[in-house]
Amino acid sequence: MTDLILQLILLSSFAVIVYLMAVAVPRVKDDELNVNGSKSKMTSVLPLDQMDAFLNNWKEKVLRRLRIYLMKAERGVTNQLHKSREVYEKGREKRSFPKLKRRFSKHQESDLKESPDHENLEDQGLKDT
Repeated sequence: MTDLILQLILLSSFAVIVYLMAVAVPRVKDDELNVNGSKSKMTSVLPLDQMDAFLNNWKEKVLRRLRIYLMKAERGVTNQLHKSREVYEKGREKRSFPKLKRRFSKHQESDLKESPDHENLEDQGLKDT
């Protein structure tokens, strides 16, 4: 537990340092980058806008497909849990403990007879027979 707390403190302090550095760095405009007024040959050849649009589109498709696969996996896990619960409940219903039932019913009846509200339970129809 102490390792977790130390890791959380370390990561949060790292995040604060990165944030402070990002705030401290002055914002640079595009005009200031092109001091010479000419772009490099590499940037003029690459279609960055088209690549950016393609990558955004591809990322969206991949994330949607991943979402569908995760929902299918979740549904499968849920179905397995329901099946195992049904099997457990069926197995539990088959077990009978007649000695325990007799003991419990004897103690329950003796407790009811000792209580002063025993007659009230019979009048209200709440007593089990």
